[in-house]
Amino acid sequence: MIIEDVTITRGKNIKLAILFKGGATETITLPPPQPAWMIRKTEKAIIKRIDQLLDKYTPAEIADILNREGKVTGSGIPFSRGLIHHIRTAYHLKSRRERMKEQGYLTASELARILGVVPTAVSGWASLGALPYTKDGKERLYKIPDMSLIDNLKKHLKPGRKNSSLEKLAQRLKEVQYEV
Repeated sequence: MIIEDVTITRGKNIKLAILFKGGATETITLPPPQPAWMIRKTEKAIIKRIDQLLDKYTPAEIADILNREGKVTGSGIPFSRGLIHHIRTAYHLKSRRERMKEQGYLTASELARILGVVPTAVSGWASLGALPYTKDGKERLYKIPDMSLIDNLKKHLKPGRKNSSLEKLAQRLKEVQYEV
């Protein structure tokens, strides 16, 4: 059969009315094509995995984890830090920093204000190993430590000044933290 004419109408579905030579007709109804964004949408299971990983890892670390697991984006490409950030914002997931803030972590400036010291003191104590911290990207975040630890730090540790007795005190303070 030879096609003489095709009429395409688009409504809720796409309708093809085909007219063949000799007068025979046939109608074909097709669903509309999905929009490009829907075809490239990242799987819900991967979004959930990213949400879980944000509790402990940075976007770059999450991309590495997902890539090692053989996961790919909805477009079929490997994950990157930027793509993780894009997915996090598109799906309104809390950032790692927001999650850590909710758990009571503070920046050096915030902790310094609470303790009545300068931010470099907080950073210096952390560098000596006397004040525990975690990293969010390049920035350190701190939990409010026990005040007796801070009193000892204020008495004995001056950031920038290093000697063996200070390093021994810093080591002892770390040991005390782990004992508690």
